[in-house]
Amino acid sequence: MIIAVIPAQSKSTRLPGKNMRKMLGKPLIDYTIDYAKNCHLIDEIYVSTDSDEIAGHSASRGVKAVIRPEGLCGNVAIVDVLKHCLDNIPQKDSITRVVALQVDHPDRTLDLTEFLKGVIDRDIADAITIEPDGIRNGSIRILRKKDLMEDKISYSIMALRDDCTNIHFKEDFDRAEERIKRRTSV
Repeated sequence: MIIAVIPAQSKSTRLPGKNMRKMLGKPLIDYTIDYAKNCHLIDEIYVSTDSDEIAGHSASRGVKAVIRPEGLCGNVAIVDVLKHCLDNIPQKDSITRVVALQVDHPDRTLDLTEFLKGVIDRDIADAITIEPDGIRNGSIRILRKKDLMEDKISYSIMALRDDCTNIHFKEDFDRAEERIKRRTSV
């Protein structure tokens, strides 16, 4: 079984309320939920959050929420958030892959099904997206569950470029919104 985990904490110091902020009429988190739902290889989607609002919204979209403790909010490693999520879902033993999808990349350009299929076919332990300049952006990270839980994720890593916007500030939000407008009007 393959799951997607969408980390979505309530607080953002650089852009308050970012995950539920409306972009083109819908909350930013919905772009990531829709992205995950469009991948036919993903069996279940979870949102890891500390927010009742985000959990309730996710449930209204048919996505399960795992409530994250305050100690796993803020500047923490994504692998710790993923491990917490895995430890708190019922069918964790049948999971083979974990797909982490960050909310703040709504204008992804990669086809998630193709990316995931390539990672599985090559049996890659850890794959992550990078920006055009080669810097990791983590809009998508795909991990073997076994390696994640055993802290064996530093080898056999694959990186794929995704020219998407990484939203930290209002200017980033506006840039992503313009890109999505252009994409949908073509």
